[in-house]
Amino acid sequence: MKFSKSIAYSVTFMTLLSCSGSIISGKVMADEIHSSEVTQITKTNQGWSEHKIELLVDQLQENYSDLGRSYLKKMVVAQLNGDYKIPLQENATSTSPFVSFAVQGGWKGITVSQMGAAIDTAISIALGGIATAGIKAALSSMSKSAAKNVIKTAVIKVLGSSVPAATIEYALNYASPGYQIAKYWDEHDAYPNNGRINF
Repeated sequence: MKFSKSIAYSVTFMTLLSCSGSIISGKVMADEIHSSEVTQITKTNQGWSEHKIELLVDQLQENYSDLGRSYLKKMVVAQLNGDYKIPLQENATSTSPFVSFAVQGGWKGITVSQMGAAIDTAISIALGGIATAGIKAALSSMSKSAAKNVIKTAVIKVLGSSVPAATIEYALNYASPGYQIAKYWDEHDAYPNNGRINF
């Protein structure tokens, strides 16, 4: 009887010990993964300095004042690390009644501004950053064919598909080609001109 009780205690002790070991190592492993992700985000950025990232965010903020600065920076850093998904906006900063109604209703989606900012970010990164003059000036300094190719590639990275060539050519004439392409998409989606992108 005493022998079986001591075996039972030993088995229980060993089980608890092995469980706590895996919990502790799991926590250590999770901490290592988190720290490596943070390191990767801060180191990858395609050689862009924090200052260069901030300059791009400043430029985007001028065209997309309805999107928060932290949202735009998150988008820039994500794209620099190869993630071209359009992040959902956590807090609506727009005062538009439609946007607040949509947020109150719990319906989330991508706004024209979010898509436009994502495309403009991809264009800017492809150009190696943008000058003070902006995207339009940077694109006009290259051949029309090369400029169209930069926009087309950016659209494909962000949306996974392209838009008609005429739309890309039209967008070349604007300071924010991404916004013009997003507006075109909104005009031709399932619910036209609602300010949201409906895939």
